[in-house]
Amino acid sequence: MNKLIYNKSDSERFLILKSLYDNIGQITEYKIDISESQVARIEKNYIVFEKIKAYEDFVKEQEEKEEKEFKELFNKAKIFVTHYFQALHMAIERGELRPQTANYYGLNFPFEIPNPKKPEQLIEIAESLFNSDAMRIGSGGKYFANPAIGTVKVWVEKFKEVWQLKNSKFKTNKAEVENIENIRSDSDNLIYEVYELLDNHFKETAYEEKIQIFAKYGLKLKTFVDQELSDKEKLEKETEESVENKKKSSGKTNANQLKFDLFFPEI
Repeated sequence: MNKLIYNKSDSERFLILKSLYDNIGQITEYKIDISESQVARIEKNYIVFEKIKAYEDFVKEQEEKEEKEFKELFNKAKIFVTHYFQALHMAIERGELRPQTANYYGLNFPFEIPNPKKPEQLIEIAESLFNSDAMRIGSGGKYFANPAIGTVKVWVEKFKEVWQLKNSKFKTNKAEVENIENIRSDSDNLIYEVYELLDNHFKETAYEEKIQIFAKYGLKLKTFVDQELSDKEKLEKETEESVENKKKSSGKTNANQLKFDLFFPEI
């Protein structure tokens, strides 16, 4: 019975191959009948998945760094955009600008300060703000000093550049490795081969001890609890299928079974 827990993921392949590679000396010391070809495959495939993991770790680190920068620039640009609307609102409140000034921005005083939650909303609000402000200035309006529209544009452009790069940048989650599917398949076969070798070698060893020995080589065996749960699930599934089949068959008439229609006279 196969007691190995293995889901065939790249992370599992890496950890198992690494453990086998690091402990290959102990395997030979146990006088396990492992071939030179299998030892060479362990080393070759381990090196491949080690490079894949290094690449994935690098990509993850870069993505985390870029995501942090993205959030910081979003918040910075948002602050400047919302502050500009706040400055407009307060200038009208103080009587420095007429309430009709808000109409340039498609607003009616008193108005709610825009609060963009998404990058698309921020860009849309900012571009509308810049166009509206240009119309107001073109009609003889004065520039605001705190914050200046030029400063707002600088931070919005910085954010927009990073946002566009984030959307257009092509990133792969896996390193491009030639024949990677063949390497995965060979690694899976190799892992099962080593498992069979170890399982045969330690067949007389107590199961709990085997779990610990196999763990040194990255191989996880089912515990008795795991096996009981697996057997229970299998039994439940077989029971459900049996009940379902009985339900289906109960509604059918056997071809060799005689069918009688009984009529009782009314009294």
